Amino acid sequence: MFKKLYHWTLALAESPRATTALGIVSFAESSFFPIPPDVILLPMALAKPQRALFYALICTVTSVTGGMLGYAIGAFLWDPWVQNIFVSLGWGGHVTTIKAAYAQWGWAFILIKGLTPIPYKIVTILSGALDYNFALFVILSIITRGARFFLLAGLLNKFAGPIKNYIEDFAMTMARATTLIACVAFATIAGAWIFESVGYLPCELCLKQRIAYYVGVPLAVATMFVSARKPSTARLLLWAAALLWLGSALFGVYHAGVEWGYWPGPTACTGAGTTAGSMDDFMKQLQTTQVVQCDKVAIRIFGLSLAGWNAVISAGLSMLAIIGARAKKL
Repeated sequence: MFKKLYHWTLALAESPRATTALGIVSFAESSFFPIPPDVILLPMALAKPQRALFYALICTVTSVTGGMLGYAIGAFLWDPWVQNIFVSLGWGGHVTTIKAAYAQWGWAFILIKGLTPIPYKIVTILSGALDYNFALFVILSIITRGARFFLLAGLLNKFAGPIKNYIEDFAMTMARATTLIACVAFATIAGAWIFESVGYLPCELCLKQRIAYYVGVPLAVATMFVSARKPSTARLLLWAAALLWLGSALFGVYHAGVEWGYWPGPTACTGAGTTAGSMDDFMKQLQTTQVVQCDKVAIRIFGLSLAGWNAVISAGLSMLAIIGARAKKL
């Protein structure tokens, strides 16, 4: 399945419409679309390494142009959409201070974020919302986006052959899939424990999302032990794992949506508390009120909250479980 997906991706990358799709995705990602253009640029550059630099040029031009749209969104659509972003980041009461700091250090923020996998729309919308110098914003965007895309394209242009040979020779076996699932899942839940130990306390929804890992890690370990002796049982366990991680991914999307204010969360851990009418009511509220609110983000890493990262990682684990269940080799 892995090789079929790989060849299917390369076939799409060689399509006449692939260049247009690359430009559209690169433009949209800079203002509102969640998927980065690298997802299309990588297979296109692997399929036609001699045109990798041309693809990088398309990404740069369309990304900067899309960034101008993102800048306009931040500048003219402050209320209520962009304002909700500021509130979710905990910046609602500090706009004036942040604006002054951004005027001085915004250049570094734009250059650094533009080079990283962090969604570029965060940079473009914030720059517009904080009234950053537009001409300087465009110049910095050309520098940082061009550097990112041309660096990636240059590497693929030089090493496309060895990369393709490695992928062609690679075979995803059932054992490899289950080992990867166990390691990634354990590392993820261990990371959550570490964050909690340094002060980033989990909310009610965060704790519920951990259940998938408490089940998924032992399930992957059990699959590793039975895969050699009972491959049919191991495949069933992998299909069960795929459903488990898919559910975890959807739960992560739900929690991330609550954090962004797209939909309401559980009333027990979101919003402000009600005013107590008496001392008895006040004592009851103290017993039932959740200290950590589900709609407040404790920390963001590369633009994603921990709930968002759970959604991404769980989706990847679900796909990996499916690939392992369909693998021909043990």
